[in-house]
Amino acid sequence: MKNFILAIAILFSFNAIGQSAKKNTTVTKPATNTLYSPKEKEEIKKTFLKEIDQIGMSPVVKTKYLETINKYSEKLKAVNKDKSISNTELTTKANKLIKDQNQEIKKLLTPDQYKKHKIIYNRFQNSINYRIEKR
Repeated sequence: MKNFILAIAILFSFNAIGQSAKKNTTVTKPATNTLYSPKEKEEIKKTFLKEIDQIGMSPVVKTKYLETINKYSEKLKAVNKDKSISNTELTTKANKLIKDQNQEIKKLLTPDQYKKHKIIYNRFQNSINYRIEKR
């Protein structure tokens, strides 16, 4: 995931260099309410599902776990669509939702499984915070 974020940072720096060379050209970027492109979302989903297999959950627990993740993912999407709030407020609300999500997940998992979840999910949380900060 660090490599993914580094690659994005490099892409943005190339884009910034290219834009500085085109001073007379104005490009209007379409407004977006998403932090990730559909392709990025699909890749993140595949990576996440692959990584959570390392947690070692039973099928029943895994189903409840994914239901909880999906529930909070929908809440995060709703908060992200609210354009009346600042990036700071958005980050605060996103982190609160993730904290609430983790409290529910903690009840589902053993302490060892929860530690593994936190390691995996913290990378995604950091990515979300980075995207909010940079938009």
